[in-house]
Amino acid sequence: LNINHVNAAEVGCVVPALASEISRASNEVRMTFETGIFELKKTLENLVGSSDLAWTLIAQGVGAVVIARAMLQESSKREIIGAVKRSSTKLL
Repeated sequence: LNINHVNAAEVGCVVPALASEISRASNEVRMTFETGIFELKKTLENLVGSSDLAWTLIAQGVGAVVIARAMLQESSKREIIGAVKRSSTKLL
């Protein structure tokens, strides 16, 4: 969750870039995605000790990147990324 990831969709987590496309893909592709996202969730859950918190952190991160990528001004992108990073840190 950083500005470099926002500005370079080809690097970092693929979820912000591909989730909306995957939702329209075949059941096989969607099942592969679901398996992978649950692996990520389980890893986070083991770190934070909460299933709900793991999902919250995933959703916040993905949402922040998607929204920031849609913004025109660099300062706006940085504002949302910074806010979500601070919020996520507080949750941890």
